[in-house]
Amino acid sequence: MLPDSGHLSPPEFNIPDTNYTNSGQLKVIWLVEGEPSRDSEYQFELQQSMDSDFGKSETLYKGPDYATFLSGLRNGTYYYRVRIVDHAGNPLSDWSTTVSMVVQHHSLFLAYVLLAVGGFVFLLTVGIVVHGFLTTRDESLKNANA
Repeated sequence: MLPDSGHLSPPEFNIPDTNYTNSGQLKVIWLVEGEPSRDSEYQFELQQSMDSDFGKSETLYKGPDYATFLSGLRNGTYYYRVRIVDHAGNPLSDWSTTVSMVVQHHSLFLAYVLLAVGGFVFLLTVGIVVHGFLTTRDESLKNANA
């Protein structure tokens, strides 16, 4: 039989000290005191919200894993919390301490600058290859006619 709500210690997040990403993706990892076995009846419910009081939240994950990968996040501050639930979704622990993550993508200007630099390097490489090919071909033709 599973314990009543609040009898298990809430999970704790194990994420990097920096709560900032410029890629719009992150791996959210949590730990549980005493680490219940992976084949137990425990599951986890991970919620995300744009406000710290979780007035409007969304459940992103419900299952037995101790982590999930999030991608496609837009610029902004996101708040996360996780708790232990049973298979029916009944809470077995309180919510974890809330953690926040700030998403701030690289600027569009930087993207265009990097695109231009990449294009320049590509054209320069093509030019060097073509020049080398023509030079070697001309030398081969001279040697063949001599």
